[in-house]
Amino acid sequence: TGWWPNVVLDSKQVPHVAYCNAHHGNMMYAVREADGTWRTEVVNDDGAVGKYASLAMGPNDQPAVAYYDQSLKYLRYSHRTEEGWKHEKVAWGLEIGMGSSLTFDKEGRAHLVYYLPSGKFAYGRRDGPEKWTKKILSEVTGGFSVKTSIVEKDNAFWVSFVDWNFKDTVLHLARPMDNEKLQFHTETITDRNGPGWRSQLIFQGDTPTIVYSSNRRKQLKLTEWTVEGWKHTPLVNQALTFAAQPTQQGDYVIAYEDMSGKFVDTGSIKLLRGRGENWKLVHIDHEGPGGEHLDMALNDKGQAVIVYFSRTVRGIKVYDESAPQ
Repeated sequence: TGWWPNVVLDSKQVPHVAYCNAHHGNMMYAVREADGTWRTEVVNDDGAVGKYASLAMGPNDQPAVAYYDQSLKYLRYSHRTEEGWKHEKVAWGLEIGMGSSLTFDKEGRAHLVYYLPSGKFAYGRRDGPEKWTKKILSEVTGGFSVKTSIVEKDNAFWVSFVDWNFKDTVLHLARPMDNEKLQFHTETITDRNGPGWRSQLIFQGDTPTIVYSSNRRKQLKLTEWTVEGWKHTPLVNQALTFAAQPTQQGDYVIAYEDMSGKFVDTGSIKLLRGRGENWKLVHIDHEGPGGEHLDMALNDKGQAVIVYFSRTVRGIKVYDESAPQ
């Protein structure tokens, strides 16, 4: 258990986690209690569900998760209420929902991006119960382990995503033109060395920045918009799986799996923190996860909560920088 894990913090800095129990085919949710224990709930166990999970915190700290229902071939949206979990159908299709990324706007509306099996990347906005406004952003192809990101900036949403043409990949950025009408301008960031299978869009002030994987070179890179165009900076070698967030102080925090082979099994979990020429590396776990299954959130102090699938325990591990070591 523990595939496609997501972690978010609520307004009280309490971590919430969603993940797929791949053995039973269930969509799961967990929240950490005041005594440090974790309370788990089944979001949905009706058939084989839980692939491509994406968790977000809705109004009044109520969690919501988007995921793929493999049995009925639906992209589903489930949100927690006082009566329990309520389920909605967003879209239908074989393996629909790959690379999904869910978030909420200030009005409490859910926004979701995801790949369609027909070679398209879609945007959905929840305008009411079981009422989704959907639009195709781009005709591109995704994959089972693709990671996209959707980020709100000045009441509009920006999206980073990849196009896989079965030979190579291209990293794209969708800039908002008309947020209510879901109109975007899409630009190519780079097509060199297999970029963008995983990407995380970050804003430093008004400057868009993207941390992304470079598959051919097994690198993590950072690209920042400048007046001369996109400037690309290598960050880490022998790494592809990562999660990245900015701190309020302007640093970057990147959790990733080191694939250099210096430790046992698939890799070790490390945490990179800094900016420019100043970076600090922290070793988290020498017994690494299973590939793409890793996520991270930061609290108000910039401390990381990392969740990831561990082959050694065949389940989820949680690393919390704020907890006593």
